[in-house]
Amino acid sequence: FLQMWRTIFFICYLPDFFFTSSIQAYITLNYRLGDDAILPCDNAPPLDSTCSIVSWFHSRELPWTTEVVHNGNIIEKTAQAARLSLYSNCFLGIKSITLKDSGVYYCRPGDNNALLTTVYLNILTMAHITPVIPKDH
Repeated sequence: FLQMWRTIFFICYLPDFFFTSSIQAYITLNYRLGDDAILPCDNAPPLDSTCSIVSWFHSRELPWTTEVVHNGNIIEKTAQAARLSLYSNCFLGIKSITLKDSGVYYCRPGDNNALLTTVYLNILTMAHITPVIPKDH
């Protein structure tokens, strides 16, 4: 059973000077260690099933960011490459997630930062703790 919580916040604005709009999505996902994760790209082009203009970036520690998908192609030299997949809707799949997969992911269609989807991936771990009850003397 996949335990996942998703929070979406959309920020829309219309600058008076440029008369252009921007839609950015902020998503928080929580997965258990070892689960398969699917990260949405809410602003991907709907008619581009190859995701040819979509890139994904991962940051465990800002300001350092690693590109993991470039123009629809998984970058093979990244540590995660063997566990990554890109779906036809440009969602990013990560098999058997580890603690190193946690952090912030960015999905960007083309060079348009105004359509950026920001995904915060949290990895949940649980520990079983047995209480120790002292013996009375």
